[in-house]
Amino acid sequence: MASYNLITDMLSSFSSKLMVGIVFCDLQICVNRDTLLSKMEFYGILRKANKLIKSYLKDRYQRVFFLNNSFKYFSKWESVKHRVPQGSILGPLFFVFYVNDLPKVISGMSKLILFANDTNIIVTNSDHYELKKNSNQVFIKINTWFKSNLLSLNFDKTY
Repeated sequence: MASYNLITDMLSSFSSKLMVGIVFCDLQICVNRDTLLSKMEFYGILRKANKLIKSYLKDRYQRVFFLNNSFKYFSKWESVKHRVPQGSILGPLFFVFYVNDLPKVISGMSKLILFANDTNIIVTNSDHYELKKNSNQVFIKINTWFKSNLLSLNFDKTY
């Protein structure tokens, strides 16, 4: 779905004779539980529901299991201190709550397409210089938002 929105937005901009700049961001996800819970409270998940989610996230342990033909490997159990449990059904929903306010940071400056840990930012303008300037401003704003929300970009996969 995210790639469809990206392509339609690009084509729409091209047909309007605008230049298009796109930043493909890859987030290194390490969701801060306290920040997640406070954001969920802000969006109305309170009392029992919030307590239930809090109990789901605390005191969690996970390990790696690897099976290859006749070889089995189990890592030792480790406490999950910062992230939501890997591979959980609720993980994507928690991430949506976590990044839900990101589009407001660059509202009116660009379009943001969020999909899992991939974030695409589309900046358009009819002037090359303004496009570059706006792209830099948007990148600075989202990077500031990432830092203040304890997320970081994976610069090896961000273009």
